[in-house]
Amino acid sequence: MALKDSPEPYICPVKQLEFTLNTTRTCTSCGAVVFGQEKYNHLSLSLSAHLRHSLEHYFMPSPLECKCWDCSGSMASVSTHFLTLPRVLMLHVKRFCADDWEPKKVEDPMFIPEELTLQGLCGETVQPGDSTIDSQRVRSLGNNSVVNTPPNCPSSSASNGSDQQAKAADREKRQQTATVRYQPEPVYRLSSVISHLGDSLYTGHYITDLLDSHGSGWLCMDDARVRRTDVATVLRTRAHTAYILFYVGSGACEGDQAPKMQN
Repeated sequence: MALKDSPEPYICPVKQLEFTLNTTRTCTSCGAVVFGQEKYNHLSLSLSAHLRHSLEHYFMPSPLECKCWDCSGSMASVSTHFLTLPRVLMLHVKRFCADDWEPKKVEDPMFIPEELTLQGLCGETVQPGDSTIDSQRVRSLGNNSVVNTPPNCPSSSASNGSDQQAKAADREKRQQTATVRYQPEPVYRLSSVISHLGDSLYTGHYITDLLDSHGSGWLCMDDARVRRTDVATVLRTRAHTAYILFYVGSGACEGDQAPKMQN
């Protein structure tokens, strides 16, 4: 008797939305650096005139009040970039704000591009084991690593050739066995727009414009009503109402390593 084919393992759809951000926290007093990694499945963006501007604002370095473990300094600069990329990038636009402690709907227009790249939002950071870091100055904290070496400060172990060769061999081994794949920077194309129609947080209606996966074009889904539309109409009419955007990456799979910035 022939055996039935085994069912394919279940894969949660949210996996396609997941990505990892790398955070670099630099003490403004002594230059000590803390690297951290955190998984996300969406980004919440402040509303601006262009979606690209909102993305860039999210990744801008920002000051942070925190205590340095090395010098007890109280301020640091925090910067973030993509470490891995999602198959589907979900972007939430903050269309509600607090006005005198009351939520207010913001209907300012935002330009929504049909194509989106993450150029300038991906970068490389020095990781523990690199030859520029003294191994005696690195402490591991779960997913974080603390480097107590100020920027551009030479490592005290740089003169030890055997240590450098061992570190280089270890890096090469880790790169060869890494499960994260490196891919060229993908182009993300708009695939769906969820819009909020209404004047306030407490009233309104949600509709969805989406690109039909079967290739028949764009559809506008409004409860039981489904009608055909096109991308030009979506980009024009949803500029004031877009609330959640979905972009699908071409040539990207969940977990792909983010491309590094070119010097």
